[in-house]
Amino acid sequence: MHRLSLAKLALLLPLISLLGGCAPKDAAPVPTDPGRWWYYQTRAKVLKEITEQRLLVTNLGRDENFLRQRRQANWDHRYQFTGEGLMHTQYFNRGEGMGALRAAPALVLPKNIAVDERWTFTSALKLIESRTFAPEDRLAFRPLPVTMTATIKSLDEAVNVPAGRFRGCIRVDAEGETQVPTDRGTSFAVVRVEQSEWYKPGVGLVRMVRKESSDSRFLDRGEYTQELLETAP
Repeated sequence: MHRLSLAKLALLLPLISLLGGCAPKDAAPVPTDPGRWWYYQTRAKVLKEITEQRLLVTNLGRDENFLRQRRQANWDHRYQFTGEGLMHTQYFNRGEGMGALRAAPALVLPKNIAVDERWTFTSALKLIESRTFAPEDRLAFRPLPVTMTATIKSLDEAVNVPAGRFRGCIRVDAEGETQVPTDRGTSFAVVRVEQSEWYKPGVGLVRMVRKESSDSRFLDRGEYTQELLETAP
């Protein structure tokens, strides 16, 4: 039997680790490993129209301060690691060569993951729409902001999605209200936004549901769901 010298063994171990794929994976609720990817089924209802699409999200690269993600082919998103947690800071449309910083960074998840942990962030209306055909009543192309209050509701929820059943998920609920102009600007209506997200540590976002509604007869509620189909092993 041939024996390897300690010197030769020391040289071989790094190569064995690389070939064996032994690098530890990020076990955070939002994994940041470069090359990590997620494939989702999305369903959006705006007015009476329902749109179903597939969404591919890929981690492009990171350093100790920033993470860059790609959504489909054209959109890149930039995140920053801060003392508060993971912040979403910028959108960039590669096809148009244009980027946009958020007016205020949005905290995705706090550093302290605990039940009842609470924070606020600014979102924008995306789903609710006017029932009338007047151009000035349309909401889709206006960046109408809404302040959302998010709360960690659970650290141990089970979620069923097309990719399978995930136990031990972190559930984050967020809600907010804002006013929008209606009836050609002659009145205003309150819009309520409710959003829930489920994160599996070591996997990432597995499900998200968002609803935008109002009691106004001029507005039609909208809904959006995003569920995990497949992810990197």
